[in-house]
Amino acid sequence: MKKTPFMYLTVFTALSLLAACNQDEGPGEMNPNPAPGTVEEDNVEQENETMNSYIRLEDALQHFNNAFPDASLTSVTYDAQNLHYELDGIDDDSEYELVIHAETEEEINQQTEPLDAEDAGGAEREREAIEIDELIEPTDAVGTAQGEVPGALRSWELEREGNRIYYEVKIEVDQEEHEVTVDAETGEIIEIDRD
Repeated sequence: MKKTPFMYLTVFTALSLLAACNQDEGPGEMNPNPAPGTVEEDNVEQENETMNSYIRLEDALQHFNNAFPDASLTSVTYDAQNLHYELDGIDDDSEYELVIHAETEEEINQQTEPLDAEDAGGAEREREAIEIDELIEPTDAVGTAQGEVPGALRSWELEREGNRIYYEVKIEVDQEEHEVTVDAETGEIIEIDRD
């Protein structure tokens, strides 16, 4: 077979086009050095959207109140990795725990334990009960925390210590967990613990 200059020109042009097309990143390739903050900001936005798509705290509280109508709330934990709420409460004689799936509203676990004699009779209830009527929303606490420590939400917990009610927001940044404590009444940051 006789090779002509036209054939060489065609092969050269085809190879040049292939080489030029391979200069750009393909759709399956990732940039190993993304712009600083871009990935974290995207993760924060995506997680806030995801958190807003699950049942609200009010709905989880309604489940708790239906299960334990005479109990006072003592803490709430939202676990973003396992997608569940854990609600703890107390009455004059017992402690209660209810775990609810954040997407399906399925009640995963329910426990009741009697209080010790020194905690019974309302003493422990008085020290630990949380009234949520005047508190900021969990999404606001998470937003405040991520404003200071941008990263992936791992969990938040609503707790009471003495007269202070606060959210403890756990955020992962570069595979390290950081805790941001946010006052549940004022929305102000109390403490940032960077591990």
